[in-house]
Amino acid sequence: VGTRGHGCLWAKLQMIAMFWMFLLTFTVSEVMNGYSTKGNQIDRCPPDVSTKVFALEGEHALLSCRLHTASTPLAMNNLKTHGFTITWFREIHKNDAVERLGKTGRIVVEGFLLGFWPATVNDTGRYFCSLFNGTHNITGPNECLYVTPIKEECYTEELTYKREGVIGSSIELFCPHMEKYKNNPEDMKWYKNCQENIHTGSSLLFNKLEKENAGNYTCKLTFEHFGVQYNVTRTLPLTLKESPVGPKLIYPHQERIEVVLGESRTINCTAVAGNEMAVQLNWFLGDEAVTRCKEAQPVCKGFRRDITGKDETLEDSKEYDAYVLLLKSNETLLSAEEEDQFALELLPGVLEKQFGYRLCIFERDVPPGGSADDVLFYINKCRRLIIILSKEYVDDECSSMYELMTGLHQVLVETKIKPILIELKPINSTKLLPESLQLILKSKKNVKWKGSKSVLKHSYFWKKVRYLMPAKGGQWAKKSQRFCETMSDSTMHPPCTRNLPLKNEPN
Repeated sequence: VGTRGHGCLWAKLQMIAMFWMFLLTFTVSEVMNGYSTKGNQIDRCPPDVSTKVFALEGEHALLSCRLHTASTPLAMNNLKTHGFTITWFREIHKNDAVERLGKTGRIVVEGFLLGFWPATVNDTGRYFCSLFNGTHNITGPNECLYVTPIKEECYTEELTYKREGVIGSSIELFCPHMEKYKNNPEDMKWYKNCQENIHTGSSLLFNKLEKENAGNYTCKLTFEHFGVQYNVTRTLPLTLKESPVGPKLIYPHQERIEVVLGESRTINCTAVAGNEMAVQLNWFLGDEAVTRCKEAQPVCKGFRRDITGKDETLEDSKEYDAYVLLLKSNETLLSAEEEDQFALELLPGVLEKQFGYRLCIFERDVPPGGSADDVLFYINKCRRLIIILSKEYVDDECSSMYELMTGLHQVLVETKIKPILIELKPINSTKLLPESLQLILKSKKNVKWKGSKSVLKHSYFWKKVRYLMPAKGGQWAKKSQRFCETMSDSTMHPPCTRNLPLKNEPN
């Protein structure tokens, strides 16, 4: 018995010694950081280490005393065993004093927690906890409580937790900072944009996000305390972004490239991808990767357009005189009536009906339901690429990126098609244009639309467009010649023969 008693006593002494060693280590650590206190002296933390807690007026709020060792929080039972108690204080800035809390029924000390039943706007302030046993005192970090008044909405901007999702993917929303509340899932209700209850449960799951799912989701926990009902509210603004568009290969695109044995040949690979992608270009010879290639260089960023339509016809000959590409910004897709009227009505009305050209206009001539790869298919069937450039393209992001890159590759790299650049609206600075379009401007293969001055068929605008278009034979050539004779009689320009260069338009 004496031996067993001696063993128990020795174990108790070891536990006491370990606790005091921990307390000494913790106190020394706090002294080094300037937060240690002795006796009744209380040294408060600076503002930059404070933890902010937000709450709505009239709802329940909790502050947590974060006293812990390097990796393990202090256990409340251990502290009580050795005579330690936790006291909460609030700073009073008027006279640089502190107020001891927990004496009233509305603000209650609950172990390491300080509960507000409920919180009011006047409770906004800085709080801290203190561990004291009559000899030593350890002060915890500051906890700053911000209580915001309830507005007409069911939430305030300060009490929001932003979430971001991708359209087409899944996401599960959890009500944040609810770990201290142990309630049934039925006590949590979810609202969208402060409207009617849309879900009940601890989380809100979206199996496949759609654009309509974006909005402000509010979770509200309701529970009783001594017969009184309290709420705890959190709001999660859910913003959605489009899923990344896969890269599209422009060139080589099912081409067969023949070279003479011993000849040196450089093959360029051109592709377009979203600006959110990390571009990685790989060449393969059979199943083996080719490593001796130049690094991929982005041509331009931030442009994307959804291309629809497909033609099942496959022919080698040129079927169209020009491919019409209208560049529009994403912001003007629904309001570009002037641009659409020019590309879909006025331009084909003159070139097709008056001069017999055949134009390929993707929005008009290609049936819906295909893929973006059809752009290259149709451009290869054309002799010219007409690029209609409006001012919005310079200021905003272009929505026709894939068509533009495909066409410019045929113009500048493969030289299979000649460009015609129509400036539909004035361009303030050509430096904002992609370098490829600047090169077309320097080549004088551009023509400016002058509004009402260019509407008439005998205007300089149509004269230069005809000059840049392919030559036509037969009845269309005769009609074009009569058009040219009228131009030469009524203007100072020379006859628009195919063999003479076209002079600049007079001011």
